[in-house]
Amino acid sequence: MGSYKWKYKALDGLTYHILGKGMITRYLNEFILKEWQADHEDHPDQPWTVAWMSALEKLKFSLQRVPMDGISLRQDLMCYQTPEYNFQESLNRRVAEREESYFRGVSFEPLLIDGRNMQLMDGYSRYQVLLKHNHSIVYAYVGE
Repeated sequence: MGSYKWKYKALDGLTYHILGKGMITRYLNEFILKEWQADHEDHPDQPWTVAWMSALEKLKFSLQRVPMDGISLRQDLMCYQTPEYNFQESLNRRVAEREESYFRGVSFEPLLIDGRNMQLMDGYSRYQVLLKHNHSIVYAYVGE
């Protein structure tokens, strides 16, 4: 596991912990890609995981300020459920946990967005908390 130098930046009343440009790709490959690979093993029927893993290899990410109303969600993910798993129920639990951190002033990680279509790739619970608390602009690692 690599070591990272975090910077703390405020935007729209919220503090984010962010990485410099040279560390973003390494971080995404070390943590986010591994999370998606595990998700794919657990749920091989989820097409977004495969699409995101493929996109991660092709995109160069940079920190950007992004308007919340410009971010799109994967509707197939938002509606995903099986007899054993319901994404919305899981998301609601994670949002409640994240909101508690929000009220305690814990810093947020930037969202992860595919800049080709402005689709949210990672950070659905963070996104929901930011939306609920009327944040109009957020920090995101945007892939181009």
